[in-house]
Amino acid sequence: MSDSTELVCKPTKWFLWRAVAMAVMFGVGAFMFFKDWKWGYPEKNVERYHFLAFEQAKEDFAKHLEEGKSPAEWEEYASTQKIFRPVDKDGEKVEEVAPTVPADTDFEKTWPDILADFETYSPLYEQGKNIASPPGWKEFSNSGGRKWDEKSADQLKSEAKIKEQLYIGIFCTVLFVLALFFFLRTLGRSMKVDSAGFTAPGGKLIPYGDIKRIDARKWDTKGLAYLYYNDGGSEKKAKVDGMVYGQFKKEEGEPAQKLYDRILSNFHGELIELAPEEDEEPENEEKKVATNDSE
Repeated sequence: MSDSTELVCKPTKWFLWRAVAMAVMFGVGAFMFFKDWKWGYPEKNVERYHFLAFEQAKEDFAKHLEEGKSPAEWEEYASTQKIFRPVDKDGEKVEEVAPTVPADTDFEKTWPDILADFETYSPLYEQGKNIASPPGWKEFSNSGGRKWDEKSADQLKSEAKIKEQLYIGIFCTVLFVLALFFFLRTLGRSMKVDSAGFTAPGGKLIPYGDIKRIDARKWDTKGLAYLYYNDGGSEKKAKVDGMVYGQFKKEEGEPAQKLYDRILSNFHGELIELAPEEDEEPENEEKKVATNDSE
């Protein structure tokens, strides 16, 4: 049977929307990981160093009161203490903070004024010495336009952890580029049949007479069939993908099914499909090899 009418199956909305969704997902993921690498984690460390300064102030102020030192001595001491200084983390001394905070950080920055003002800090200390957050932290973390965590329970982000965000961001970027590439490539492709044969999405024309075998075992479940054809003396394989091209919507006339049926109607080779299940052996599926001799 031959039909000179050209039947074209273009990329389906089902595929295009999913490709776009994948590209958006990887693109947003890449942006978020790059953001954490460049700004998010370093800024979080700035917050953490400030929180540690408040915790240190709580301990130092308790000692100050035990030793009976004057308010002036506390203010002199607190006004010289630096926020960014080596801290203990998991029993190891962190000697450098430069790689884990923004490049423009002022490493000479001293404790906030709220800690150095005895009259302001003393009542805050009395009120907050028995709670989780160090005295004065709640007031400071919500002042000056800051919206820092009142608990700030996170550990410092190590340089390795920050670089990890960079590497994941690069990986997501690669996936984004690949998703975009396949989307654009598929967008300009189609598969079609006419009197000459089947034209694969890549543009390769496969005459019906060159098709020697069709593997149709996935056609009913996934809309996939594989054509094995002779090309210059060697066997090659082409894919008929009805989910990506054409689809099977009845309201649209099931274009992918019509294209596949046109191929079968002009095919005279070996057809591989699943045999129907038998009652006595419901779990066993056997391959059925049939020869289509329809004209």
